[in-house]
Amino acid sequence: MTEHSLISEESRDCAGSVMSFFRAVWGYIRRDAAILAVGLGIVVIAGAVLLAKGVQVFQGGEAYLFNIRVMTGILVLFFASHAIPEMLRAKPKRPLMFLISTALDSEYRNRVLKGVPIIGCVILFMVVFGIVKSSIPLFTEFAWDSSLIKLDRALHGGADPWRLLQPVLGFPLITSALSGVYHLWFMLIFGGTVYFAIYQKDADLRRRYFLSYFLIWAVCGMLMAVGFASVGPCFVNPLLGIHTFDEQMTYLRAADTHWPVATIEVQETLLGWHRAGNHGFGKGISAMPSMHVALAFLFFLTMRHVSRRAAYLSGAFFALILISSVHLAYHYAVDGYAAILTTAAIWWLTKSRPAKGATVAT
Repeated sequence: MTEHSLISEESRDCAGSVMSFFRAVWGYIRRDAAILAVGLGIVVIAGAVLLAKGVQVFQGGEAYLFNIRVMTGILVLFFASHAIPEMLRAKPKRPLMFLISTALDSEYRNRVLKGVPIIGCVILFMVVFGIVKSSIPLFTEFAWDSSLIKLDRALHGGADPWRLLQPVLGFPLITSALSGVYHLWFMLIFGGTVYFAIYQKDADLRRRYFLSYFLIWAVCGMLMAVGFASVGPCFVNPLLGIHTFDEQMTYLRAADTHWPVATIEVQETLLGWHRAGNHGFGKGISAMPSMHVALAFLFFLTMRHVSRRAAYLSGAFFALILISSVHLAYHYAVDGYAAILTTAAIWWLTKSRPAKGATVAT
């Protein structure tokens, strides 16, 4: 065989590999077409509305690159969590080559490719959502805080809910710990996406999670956030001149001098961005409803179908997020209640239903 023939054969093999790669990706896109249609459809609609308001959505890649880096880091952590134990059991002479061969294994590679379209959609979606949240003042005024404060008191015997929690949670060490847990919530966005996109084998549970995920962000984080525009307890004084939660904020700042309360610095940063009119990814203020509670509740609803231990852990995390959202002055209690009801309704709507006349197994 001539050198020219060898080169031609290698070229055909390379082209064949590239075509096989794109065919595989296209197959996964077709399989997840319903999920991608919902996610990208929301992105297009939200993007069009933002552009009509003069907000640039697709310029500047920092937010997109940030999401890509975090997703990649989470993917590496997931890979390490199963590859390293396997390596320790196998005790290979060349550990690095063992890890590389594991990553390049066809089964694992196909599993990752399966999740790439949805992960890409989530990255795009979350950037657009962040811009929508920070742009709420362009659409409406924050006019609902007084009504939500009254509703909170009406549902809790005339008292502000944070006061009911204070005898149990009002200790600097506990407050500091809850502020750390509250920030761990962001791992649900990235870790949950990677897990369900790549590692979840139950196709229907995977479909239901992502459909609910996109719809919850759209309904709670966009439509309801604009319709019930409110800033929350930590911002009502500096932004609206309402002094109802001054005592709570005084406690939180005092606790921060004993044990670090991470949310205090974040709240001050968000306030500075808002006053400067800095609209962008992760820079918005919005209370009703609580996306922290909504996503934590969705995770609990989904993980119940994974294992009993996962259900207990995700349920405990959800409960901590719910009470922390009030204790740390981010949300009114009704923000969480509204999020739970809306998430439950969306979860029910995304349930697979048998075709008419089909037999349902019990």
